[in-house]
Amino acid sequence: MKKIMGLAFIIILANSGFAIMSVSPYSVILDANSSKRNALVKLTNTANETKTFKISFVDFRQKQDGGYELIEENDRSSSKFIAYSPRNVTLEPAKTQTIRLQRKSMAGEPDGEYVSHLMMQEILRPEAPRQENKMTDGVQINITPLYAVTIPVIIRKGNLSYNASIAYMLFKENALILQLTRTGNKSANVNVLVKHAGKEAGILKNIRIYGDQRFITIPLNNNAVKPDSQGEIIVTDADTNLELAKTYF
Repeated sequence: MKKIMGLAFIIILANSGFAIMSVSPYSVILDANSSKRNALVKLTNTANETKTFKISFVDFRQKQDGGYELIEENDRSSSKFIAYSPRNVTLEPAKTQTIRLQRKSMAGEPDGEYVSHLMMQEILRPEAPRQENKMTDGVQINITPLYAVTIPVIIRKGNLSYNASIAYMLFKENALILQLTRTGNKSANVNVLVKHAGKEAGILKNIRIYGDQRFITIPLNNNAVKPDSQGEIIVTDADTNLELAKTYF
């Protein structure tokens, strides 16, 4: 007798797009002191079949390499101050659902930045096809990868600011490794531009830094880029384009 086992695992992606879904905008930022309390997020099914998604909030801790790890306790979670709907949605291919977010009153909360991630998670539908992996001992295992996409939902209260600097650089093959540091009471969202001999040699945009430091790797488009006093690295705020740091190599 052949035995059948069904397994599913979730792949969480901390960005706004993947093969089965697209989410916009990339992030939501709300001001606790503003009269504007509402925000909209659009979820689109980009797969070629009907998909069901669960919508919820999760909390992450950002690691120094830019990756994320799930955490259970977060004193500065924005999720407890956000009402949202719907919680589940089934979408046919190319169809879009608007997710409505509403900020609750934060009158008694201390100043600071509150961050959580809104997660759109694929749910296995009973009639959905599964990937089969047959084994020789008579047991058939059906493995189904389920995908989830997250975007940050940030609430800021009070007069917040940050500064970013370049603490370390290392050239490795055709890439530049940087250690960025952040100070202040607000997360950073920066662009990093690498120039050599007056020309753009590499760029990364919308780099978020929630902790006090983060390592990034910038691919370089010119094999001739090297430390020869002809290069510069410029860090700017991604929202205002204000220059935050500059160094030369």
